[in-house]
Amino acid sequence: MRALLVGSTGGLLLLLLLCCGTTPVPAADGADRLEEILSVMRDRQEQVRTFVAEWIEAPGADDGRQRERTIRLTVGSEGQFLLESSPTGERTAGQAGAMKSSFDGRRNRQFTEAVGKDDWPRGIVWDDAKYDELSGAQIRIWLLHLRPFFQPLPDLGNGQLRITEQDVLLDGHRCIVVEKPGHDSDSYVERYWIDIDRACILRSEQRSKEGGRLLFERTARYRQDDGLGWLPESWESRFGNGSNALRARLVRFERNRELPGDTFAFEFPVGTVVFDRDRGLRHLVLADGKTRDITPEESASGFDYRALREMSPSELAPRFDARQEEWTPSTIVLLAANVLVLVAGATFWCLRRGE
Repeated sequence: MRALLVGSTGGLLLLLLLCCGTTPVPAADGADRLEEILSVMRDRQEQVRTFVAEWIEAPGADDGRQRERTIRLTVGSEGQFLLESSPTGERTAGQAGAMKSSFDGRRNRQFTEAVGKDDWPRGIVWDDAKYDELSGAQIRIWLLHLRPFFQPLPDLGNGQLRITEQDVLLDGHRCIVVEKPGHDSDSYVERYWIDIDRACILRSEQRSKEGGRLLFERTARYRQDDGLGWLPESWESRFGNGSNALRARLVRFERNRELPGDTFAFEFPVGTVVFDRDRGLRHLVLADGKTRDITPEESASGFDYRALREMSPSELAPRFDARQEEWTPSTIVLLAANVLVLVAGATFWCLRRGE
């Protein structure tokens, strides 16, 4: 048996018995038992300063089309994040291209590659106190496993958790069910199935509205890991009534790697139209680190992207019917993606267009 805790005396020995599962868990009141579980999670988080996880993700239903994407999440030691997504294999017609989303501790950046010959690459930047993707379903499995106390989410140490069921069997694994209640009628109720025999890993997670309507559910399988005890190996996420689903499998994991200082502050490619949400302005990225501001008048009436790239910064771009801009191939793809967001949660390839 590989112990995840160092120094197994007194209460720590009890903790090992609880979470590594060689004997039945002794009786304890809910608060004490919950604190023991959180202690194991806290220890796991403290073992991981940085990590890189890479996985293959695809729709849960196999419709015969190749729609797999390679997802890579890089997490820094001070709350920095970088999420990268790209199609796996040959891209199908209308499929979203490469995407990035990052947070360097102060500034959010999002980028999506052009879709089709009539589109252009797009970016968004803004200052914020948190990473914009924290509430998204796509990275939650890693936040809950290796950053469970990260604020503002998942923030499992905020004192709101309560044990609702004990010794529940889930796919043959003995679990405790822990609930995080919503704070009002518009918030979510979250439930976690915690495997008490395997280092308190999360076997399943549900998110529902007050009253019981299920919004999101994920189940996970784990493999043993020499350093951390257990790592998510594959998982499936289901949304709403189950008609939409995502399945994923881990292909690479690294922890405590030294990350260059510029890892989380990527540069936009030349030709990207970037929207600065704080300023309410757009600009075009030019070569040699230069930019060309797009005036509010140009943004309001629409512009010819090809002409814009060929003009000097002092010139206004030719206008055209703004309805043409609304229905570029990219906009159609992103509109469809936003519909999926409403059903499936804020997954990474559905980049938000502004609030």
